Amino acid sequence: MTVEVSGIYRFPLKGAQGERLDDALIAERGIEGDRRWVLVDENHRFISQREAPTLARFRCDSNPGGLVVSTDSDRIEIAKPAGETRENILIWKDTVSAMPAGAHSDRW
Repeated sequence: MTVEVSGIYRFPLKGAQGERLDDALIAERGIEGDRRWVLVDENHRFISQREAPTLARFRCDSNPGGLVVSTDSDRIEIAKPAGETRENILIWKDTVSAMPAGAHSDRW
């Protein structure tokens, strides 16, 4: 049996569009940088595409300094969180520790 990879995609922001990669580093948790960003509501529960179908129109470009998210009418650059502040967030039934991106992204 022959297997051929026709494309490699990374989804930096959970629920948003992916970015096509020429190659990828496979780390302990999968493709490096895949789903490392997530939107959460005021109750620290992640927002899925099921609840917010417009997430499917969010385009993401990750870079060493953070993430650029754009829509048809808007764009934001989000720096990787600095410092040690962490919050517990709920993704489906799992509670995970996450670093908030900050007030700039919260307002967006």
